[in-house]
Amino acid sequence: MSIYTGTDAIINRFLFANTANQYQQSTALRILSGRRTFCPDAAALVRELYECMEETWLGSTRRLSTQPSKKNWRFTQEPSIDEKNTSREKQVEKRIAYLALEGKLDANQWANQVPVASGLLGVHTDKKACVDIAFRQGTHSFDLLELKMSSKSCHVLCAMMEVLRYGLMYLFSRRRARDLGYGIGGAGLLGAEAIRLIVLAPEAYFREVPNPWLRAVCHELAAGLAAELSREGPEGLSMEFDAEQFPPSFAWPCSDEELVRALLGRQRVCA
Repeated sequence: MSIYTGTDAIINRFLFANTANQYQQSTALRILSGRRTFCPDAAALVRELYECMEETWLGSTRRLSTQPSKKNWRFTQEPSIDEKNTSREKQVEKRIAYLALEGKLDANQWANQVPVASGLLGVHTDKKACVDIAFRQGTHSFDLLELKMSSKSCHVLCAMMEVLRYGLMYLFSRRRARDLGYGIGGAGLLGAEAIRLIVLAPEAYFREVPNPWLRAVCHELAAGLAAELSREGPEGLSMEFDAEQFPPSFAWPCSDEELVRALLGRQRVCA
């Protein structure tokens, strides 16, 4: 069982009112992007998703016999990649980690493959639930980036729901830190005072949806997160939701210098 079991059904219910549509489908995206708003009650969606994760954890007997991975929420570079791996997202992510280790990017600012829920429900559970890239904006400010290079495997709404759930797992980890054996504070991710949840992709990735609709999604989810934080905390933490794009000239594969420029030159889609 995954800590995210049941969350897809919640998202579909909130967005499609118990119809047969599923948010992962391209047809569903076309339906949603034609609306003026994203979700009638984003705060309730955020709250129910969080409660689902917490109830899944509380209801698991396996959590009583194991501790979550100590690697959860680490801030490290993991550059290793199989030469046969053809995923452009994985290639870019791993190259960013390599550049940080090589000093072409600040290693204190960039991390990748950040586990968020490994071992929560047992030793072998949710090992693949990882934030693609984490960027340190300041001592206690971080961006959690869901990297996408093409909509063929995952369109923009899927990516947004993915990073939203990572953000809610971050809240869960902060609120349940003592139970999970996590240390809170310091300069690491679990000591953050500000978290931005971001979908990062090439400019073309966002063209399949109208900009006003994308802006509405970001605004509504940010408001939902703010409502959840005001309800239960943790005190002193803020969370935002956004979409960012690489410069129009960016294309993969590219040189290391071009990748660095693209990273440093990324911009908000809905500025």
